[in-house]
Amino acid sequence: MELKLNKTHALATSAAVVFGLAACGGVTAQAPDPVSDVAQTAQIETDERAFFEQLLTVPYQSAGAIATAPVDFQATFADLPDGMRLETGMVSFVAASGATRVEDFAIVYDLAGTGVGLEADEVLFYDFDPNAIPDRIQGTNLDDLVKVADRIELRGVRTVGMEAVSRLFLEEYVEALDEFTPMDDEIVTEMTAMDVFNYNFKLETLIIDGLNLHPFQIAEIELETESAREAEERIGLQMVGAFARSFSLDALAYDGVTFDLAMSDGEIDFTMNGSLGLAGLRGYDRGDLAYSGSWDARFSGDFPFPVDDYSDDEIPTVPMTGSVSVSSISGFEMARAFEALANWEMPDTSLVDFINLGTWEMAGYTADLAGETFFKAERLSLNTDFHWLLPTRINLAIEDSGYDVGNLVQVMAIDMGEEFVPGATPEQIAQGLAIVEQYGFDCLCGDYNIDLSWDEESGAIKYNENSQFAEAFTGSTFVDLTIPTPAVIAELIMSGDAEAQFEAAFKEAFEFREVAVRMTDIGGLANLFEMLHAIGEAFPEQQGMAILAYNDPTQLRALAVNSVIGMKPMVRQQAPMADPWMDALANFLKEGGTLNIVAKPPQVIDADFIESQIAEAADPGPEELVEIFGLTVTHTK
Repeated sequence: MELKLNKTHALATSAAVVFGLAACGGVTAQAPDPVSDVAQTAQIETDERAFFEQLLTVPYQSAGAIATAPVDFQATFADLPDGMRLETGMVSFVAASGATRVEDFAIVYDLAGTGVGLEADEVLFYDFDPNAIPDRIQGTNLDDLVKVADRIELRGVRTVGMEAVSRLFLEEYVEALDEFTPMDDEIVTEMTAMDVFNYNFKLETLIIDGLNLHPFQIAEIELETESAREAEERIGLQMVGAFARSFSLDALAYDGVTFDLAMSDGEIDFTMNGSLGLAGLRGYDRGDLAYSGSWDARFSGDFPFPVDDYSDDEIPTVPMTGSVSVSSISGFEMARAFEALANWEMPDTSLVDFINLGTWEMAGYTADLAGETFFKAERLSLNTDFHWLLPTRINLAIEDSGYDVGNLVQVMAIDMGEEFVPGATPEQIAQGLAIVEQYGFDCLCGDYNIDLSWDEESGAIKYNENSQFAEAFTGSTFVDLTIPTPAVIAELIMSGDAEAQFEAAFKEAFEFREVAVRMTDIGGLANLFEMLHAIGEAFPEQQGMAILAYNDPTQLRALAVNSVIGMKPMVRQQAPMADPWMDALANFLKEGGTLNIVAKPPQVIDADFIESQIAEAADPGPEELVEIFGLTVTHTK
């Protein structure tokens, strides 16, 4: 297929030389063997980090034939597209390794008068094919598999002209919004007034190992129903898919990353800077990725915080900082999806594992506001499985994570002067927060796990949710029902008369078997009533505090129990069978233990059962509904 590449693709292809198109040969570090046991996650992270550190520090020895002369870069890149240029300082030959050494290397694209690209103090090219990139830019080797280089090493890397790129993205974003929902000229002007400046991105070392160009394949199609704008957007998406499938690399690693960013719209200023100790990826093959990870990320900035939209005072800024110890993705498979995107075609609905988002992990994440931690996450993990484009399994695990409400209120109320409690002084707010912290309710933190599965063969859906809130409560939710299988749903989505077919498919497949919700007290109730009494004693003059101040925790707990019992006659009028439920709730408040709410029909509720109720002209009341759904509310100690 012949395809003339535009300047956008030319720029992307050239940038890929620096960022990572690569072929095999000469990798001295060895990738760790894959390990699937989740319990060994920490060890995997350690092994992967060691792999990338080795890649960056171990001297490279070429596995191929040693070159005898440096690459002639000026001749190689003499025919770059208009607006693109390659700049080099001294070019020399390293006889020991056969590498071409280039000082003061730069590849730059003229974007509306601004040079945009990358610069590097030094670049080493090992077994570099001088024709691969120029031929690809010119479109003469689109159907070939070409090795670009065994290795490329860059040091002292920095971006240039990124302000112009930010400006272009902002203008494109506002234009797209305006086209979707037309806006007043004044609003458009305000949105495009943002000025991006002082944008600096640097990294110490970038290593690219194993660089191959694969055939650049994109379907040339014309759709009579699309406008010129829609065609442009569609081709842009196709280019994304085609580009992702046009290269592979063995490994990439970089370290010493720093960036600075400042923005202003004339009234509000925003600054941010960050750093990254180490990052890398390995095993990228035309859209599939074996592993990508980053370590020791940190960010900080001054964020605007408008207290009063109508105030003429200068808008204050709040310092925010944060860090992430490690973040990773493994087993990411999107090659077939990128191929379908490049060809602008929907995949066959029967495909299982058409895409795989892999495993996403993050550990040691914190975010601080004005020096106080308001969010933390010891570890987060996400796993998914797919049939076609439909998820058939989602597992989300969150460990020791959540929002520190106490710290957030402290910053907002004491440092920023927000009035959370009318009339309360900063000293009173601080005193109240200390009490809340004493009894463990200052942080909405804990563990959380969701596991959702959708069976390929039966369509059965099982949903399990388990959580723990601090040292206060644990909870769980279980759902068991059946809907049409993923394959059936996929076919229905692609059918022309989906609504009627959806109704028929759900009518045939639907079954409801059980929903169960459980809550267990592990010390939360005792601490709750202790905390309420302490708050009452601290602020007896505040409205509504007298009952808390003059009843000790045991009495407050008894009042709560009696309140539930006292509601029984009123609830009984609407649901005569609810007395045992109210007793269960009262006993839970009194004794702790576990409160169970379960709906488990004695007969599975399906389409036949529902139709039989309709045929009998049944209009079940509350008691009949409770019997039909098998609803129970019980307490266990």
